[in-house]
Amino acid sequence: MMKVVVVLGTLLVAVYTLNYARWAWRRQLRFGAAGLVLLAVATVAVPAWIMWFLN
Repeated sequence: MMKVVVVLGTLLVAVYTLNYARWAWRRQLRFGAAGLVLLAVATVAVPAWIMWFLN
Protein backbone atom coordinates (compact mmCIF):
# COMPACT_ATOMS: atom_id res chain seq x y z
CA MET A 1 0.00 0.00 0.00
CA MET A 2 2.76 2.43 0.90
CA LYS A 3 4.51 1.79 -2.42
CA VAL A 4 1.36 2.79 -4.28
CA VAL A 5 1.16 6.05 -2.33
CA VAL A 6 4.82 6.82 -3.03
CA VAL A 7 4.47 6.09 -6.75
CA LEU A 8 1.27 8.12 -7.08
CA GLY A 9 2.79 11.02 -5.15
CA THR A 10 5.89 11.11 -7.31
CA LEU A 11 3.79 10.84 -10.47
CA LEU A 12 1.70 13.82 -9.38
CA VAL A 13 4.83 15.87 -8.75
CA ALA A 14 6.27 14.78 -12.11
CA VAL A 15 3.11 15.77 -13.99
CA TYR A 16 3.10 19.17 -12.32
CA THR A 17 6.78 19.64 -13.17
CA LEU A 18 6.21 18.58 -16.79
CA ASN A 19 3.40 21.11 -17.12
CA TYR A 20 5.76 23.79 -15.88
CA ALA A 21 8.37 22.60 -18.39
CA ARG A 22 5.78 22.92 -21.16
CA TRP A 23 5.04 26.47 -20.02
CA ALA A 24 8.77 27.30 -20.04
CA TRP A 25 9.21 25.78 -23.52
CA ARG A 26 6.41 27.93 -24.93
CA ARG A 27 8.15 31.03 -23.59
CA GLN A 28 11.40 30.12 -25.35
CA LEU A 29 13.15 29.05 -22.13
CA ARG A 30 14.62 25.94 -23.72
CA PHE A 31 17.38 25.10 -21.21
CA GLY A 32 15.04 25.61 -18.29
CA ALA A 33 12.42 23.38 -19.88
CA ALA A 34 15.01 20.67 -20.54
CA GLY A 35 16.18 20.86 -16.94
CA LEU A 36 12.61 20.58 -15.69
CA VAL A 37 12.04 17.48 -17.81
CA LEU A 38 15.16 15.91 -16.30
CA LEU A 39 13.90 16.85 -12.85
CA ALA A 40 10.53 15.24 -13.55
CA VAL A 41 12.21 12.04 -14.73
CA ALA A 42 14.45 11.98 -11.65
CA THR A 43 11.43 12.59 -9.41
CA VAL A 44 9.95 9.29 -10.54
CA ALA A 45 13.14 7.32 -11.24
CA VAL A 46 14.94 7.79 -7.93
CA PRO A 47 12.16 6.55 -5.61
CA ALA A 48 11.35 3.70 -8.04
CA TRP A 49 15.01 2.68 -8.13
CA ILE A 50 15.29 2.82 -4.35
CA MET A 51 12.17 0.68 -3.91
CA TRP A 52 13.54 -1.83 -6.44
CA PHE A 53 16.98 -1.81 -4.80
CA LEU A 54 15.63 -2.41 -1.29
CA ASN A 55 13.53 -5.41 -2.34
